[in-house]
Amino acid sequence: MNAIRWLFSHIEEAFASLLVFVMSTLAFLNVISRYVVHLPLNFVEELNVYLFVWLAFVGSALASRKGSHVVVNLIYNKFGKPTRKALYILIQLITVILFAALCYCGYAEVMDEIELGSMTETLVVPVWWFTASIPLGSILIVLRTIQKTVEDLKNGTY
Repeated sequence: MNAIRWLFSHIEEAFASLLVFVMSTLAFLNVISRYVVHLPLNFVEELNVYLFVWLAFVGSALASRKGSHVVVNLIYNKFGKPTRKALYILIQLITVILFAALCYCGYAEVMDEIELGSMTETLVVPVWWFTASIPLGSILIVLRTIQKTVEDLKNGTY
């Protein structure tokens, strides 16, 4: 049970660490291959771009969970606690709506790519494997935003 709780609490860190490790390893192997063997691994650049998109969504979900997205509090801090609470809820609601809409659009794109049988240029694997980062990442961001909002409202740290 503790392992499941830990995994739920740290899934973003674990997945992001794995992605960075894979991307770094592939980039290193590509440099060695290009300059030592004189045979570049063309698929590495394409794969790293796709993995970077996954990393961006995972990192954004992590920032949502920790409440560490960049904020400008200049106007927000001028208001009293009740107004700040209302603004905080509004901001979080807008965030959830935005990423829910992005999830829907990403899902539609994935379905189109599956239907069309779109393949990547050099890897020759289905594009939807990578485009799935949009709806899945959006769902994770929505869940983490809701989790952080509930936590902040309970603790009064908004």
